[in-house]
Amino acid sequence: MLFVALAVMAVARGLLHYGEQYCNHFIAFRLLAIVRHRVFAVLRTLCPAKLEGRDKGDLVSLITSDIELLEVFYAHTISPIAIAVIVSACMAAFISTQSAAVSLVVLAGYTVVGVLIPIAHGRRGAQVGFAFRESFARMNGFHPRVVARPERNDPVRAGASRAAVPSTSARARWDGCRRGLPA
Repeated sequence: MLFVALAVMAVARGLLHYGEQYCNHFIAFRLLAIVRHRVFAVLRTLCPAKLEGRDKGDLVSLITSDIELLEVFYAHTISPIAIAVIVSACMAAFISTQSAAVSLVVLAGYTVVGVLIPIAHGRRGAQVGFAFRESFARMNGFHPRVVARPERNDPVRAGASRAAVPSTSARARWDGCRRGLPA
């Protein structure tokens, strides 16, 4: 009997996990559709006068890639936090029917694990994250300038200093990340 119950729960766990992921991504993609619609509506009002001289493909690529990054945030951050808060509240309410003192201990544990520890780790890694993002933006800004002006990208005139910029920048970014993260 116990084996059958465990087998049923294992299958139910898989199905429920799939359902949770499906709902997370459904909500995320619905929100992204709304964001895309609003962004492109604003772009249509700006066209063509305000966007004259800009590469249209680059602009569309930039907007869609930024919006796609929001999908990860919505599907993998917002929804799991909401689920954690709801489940924690339900568990604390259920435990409080047995013992109010134990319920308070459980809430304190949930608060430490779900709020205080993530905030502490976020503050600890924030500086490294900002430094990485800044160096990554510099690196991304370097390559389009080189591609956009091929006449300035003459290896004979640029010399070794210009050729070393991307590798030096990448090495500095990598070293900075390694120093900032715990071993």
